[in-house]
Amino acid sequence: MAWTEQQSEAITTRDCGLIVSAAAGSGKTSVLVERLLRILEDETPEHRVPADRMIVVTFTNDAAAEMRSRLYQALDDQLQKQPENQWLYQQQVRLQNAHICTISSFCFDLIRDNLTEQGITAGFRILNETEAKLIASKAADTVLNRWHAERQEEMQLLWNCFCEKNDKPLEELLLELHSFLGSVPFREQWTKQVLEELNQPLSDSAYHRAFLAQLERRAETAVRLANEAADLAAVVYDSVPDNNVLPWVETDVRCLEKVLQMLRQQEPDAEKILAPIQEKKTRTGVIFHVRKRQ
Repeated sequence: MAWTEQQSEAITTRDCGLIVSAAAGSGKTSVLVERLLRILEDETPEHRVPADRMIVVTFTNDAAAEMRSRLYQALDDQLQKQPENQWLYQQQVRLQNAHICTISSFCFDLIRDNLTEQGITAGFRILNETEAKLIASKAADTVLNRWHAERQEEMQLLWNCFCEKNDKPLEELLLELHSFLGSVPFREQWTKQVLEELNQPLSDSAYHRAFLAQLERRAETAVRLANEAADLAAVVYDSVPDNNVLPWVETDVRCLEKVLQMLRQQEPDAEKILAPIQEKKTRTGVIFHVRKRQ
């Protein structure tokens, strides 16, 4: 098979850590199989590794099974070319004991093989998903109860923001945050940076800038939809003598355009931004009240 320059580098590089980033279907598995094969048959003793001394970690059991199968086939192809090569025969046999598995399976085997050193009983097992959720939920409930007792003001603020009847939304938020932090590399450093950002004045923070950007995008969408509604009202009610819908929709358009203009000008005063909407609500309420009396 003809390899690209980058693929060849990934296959042949030794004595250092190596990260390969490539899109799906770009041949990562083929490159890895070729890299493993060349390590197995490397003529340099310090670079050659027996198959049962390799550790190949995948994300899924299916991926691990495919990797083992393709490496076995690659060894078989080499043996067809070198039938006298006893080393390759040995590696094909040892491949059955190679650590080609998911990270969970590898860690399980590692613990099982070192029980006495870790002080773990032989009856240990991996939690199933239901058990893990129950334990996490119980832990979150314990934390929230402690916070209610020790941090009443903060909990009251959180309750007012997220809850209606019970703590369930806070528990879900806490578990979601726990799950997210579990996927963040160097999470202590990341958490420190986030807290430093939160300690800045709100108007200077990245969160405020992101909020305003999202608000502006939503205002743009609202203006576009309001204009489409005005065009539709003009067409649909073109033959109606007293078309009250079009002026009402056009008022919405002008109101939203004022809000969008202030957002684009980065107006810092939230009350000024909301003023056109509040004014329209007040005026619409008066008109509605008068018409109801008639």
